[in-house]
Amino acid sequence: MLLTTETEATRALAAALLRSLSLARDWLRHLGVPCDAVTDVRVEEIVLDGERRADVRLDVFVAGSVAVLTVEAKLDAPVDVSQLADTKRASDVVVSLVPAGIAPPVLSGVVAATWEDLVKLMQRGPHADAVTQFLADELMLLLDSPAIRRRRRLAALIPAPLPSNWSCSVVGNKAGGDLLILTGPEMPSGQWVQVEVSDRSRGQRTPLRAHVLACSRSSATDPVVWSALGHAAGRSTLVPPEHVAHGQRGRRTPEETSAAAVNQVPASWTYGYGQNQLTRWGWAGFGPRLELIEGNPEPLVAHAVNLAVAIDRELAAVADGGRAACP
Repeated sequence: MLLTTETEATRALAAALLRSLSLARDWLRHLGVPCDAVTDVRVEEIVLDGERRADVRLDVFVAGSVAVLTVEAKLDAPVDVSQLADTKRASDVVVSLVPAGIAPPVLSGVVAATWEDLVKLMQRGPHADAVTQFLADELMLLLDSPAIRRRRRLAALIPAPLPSNWSCSVVGNKAGGDLLILTGPEMPSGQWVQVEVSDRSRGQRTPLRAHVLACSRSSATDPVVWSALGHAAGRSTLVPPEHVAHGQRGRRTPEETSAAAVNQVPASWTYGYGQNQLTRWGWAGFGPRLELIEGNPEPLVAHAVNLAVAIDRELAAVADGGRAACP
């Protein structure tokens, strides 16, 4: 297997489309784009504010006029909705290219496509010469690799649709397993909610975990965060008790322990990342951890997102002065 990363896969895709512009045209027509011809294909081109790079860009003729079509591709997760919205501002047509089984974006004007359909066209269509078939085979090997399959299983758990303005990503590493991260919008005062779904099994039967975090950029004892956690913990009936992991992850500093006590945050809601995380990465976060011992993991992730939305409301209420924050 020569292709091992998402970047290499999108470059191989661009090479295949550039090598056969008629393949690119037929693919777009298959997606319902009324394309008369494709005249150019470019990869990793800056499209917005001098920063965002499109995975693949095509110049196409549509109804006799030149149009710019951008392909945003992911191998193991949905394309972020905010990324697609940014790309729409700089393109006439946007295609979201993801593996089969991952929910398409809920965004008007974005064309949904799958890698599997594209690879089949490359392998079996009239353009399937030796080089194109070789690139198609390499793409399919990467899509079916164990690491990508694991991350795709996590991505398939993403609730559809996500709350407005949320983003998602799937992170994999050899040491710690795979992590699905769902992130809410950051408030002007520097707080947000985040759900981390971890699969550290590596083929073993260990619990799937969903960690719900109230995060802050300012302090590991941010009164907005701890007050919101206290209010949410006192009101929460969103999560079945059997899912809540009791105990405390790691050690909290005396200041963090005091903040939890003052705001009546139970120990089972103090999992998270404290002062060391803040010093190293610029943010800290705490909240409950939910565990799935057996059964369908989708309800667990849905419960975690619902709980994060409830915490997010409390964060906004405290930050806006609608709830009292204990120092």
